Amino acid sequence: MSVRVRPTARTADQVLLSSKAGALKLMQHGTGEVGITRYGSADHSFPYTLPLDRWTTLTWVADPGRTTLYADGERVGTVEASIPLPMRSIGTEKASLRGDLDELLTWDEALSPAQVQVAQQPSHTRVVRGRQVRHVALRHGRLTTETR
Repeated sequence: MSVRVRPTARTADQVLLSSKAGALKLMQHGTGEVGITRYGSADHSFPYTLPLDRWTTLTWVADPGRTTLYADGERVGTVEASIPLPMRSIGTEKASLRGDLDELLTWDEALSPAQVQVAQQPSHTRVVRGRQVRHVALRHGRLTTETR
């Protein structure tokens, strides 16, 4: 999945997507770095801290047992853990993004590094293997979805 984010404040914990099983974190509790959490099990952080007040495209690519993070198309690191894509909520009641969110995209397969590069293109020109599963945007407080 990938998303464009522009955080405007640092907090102890900022959740991008959450489910009962786990979460994708923009700011992992304890490190402030981007990460993933398997609730009741472990927190995993990537060696990357989001810059404030700047748009950044983050892409998480999960394979069984490992997750790789890309920031603006560049590989940041890999953790030896993966979680099912959390699709229950954007943020949580106590730990949501403090900033702006745009271009939240999910795919039904793991992207290759070359496909991650393509995913950095503006949405009106983006095609990955001819299949873009879902486009979700939060603009000015309104959530829109589109299947292509």
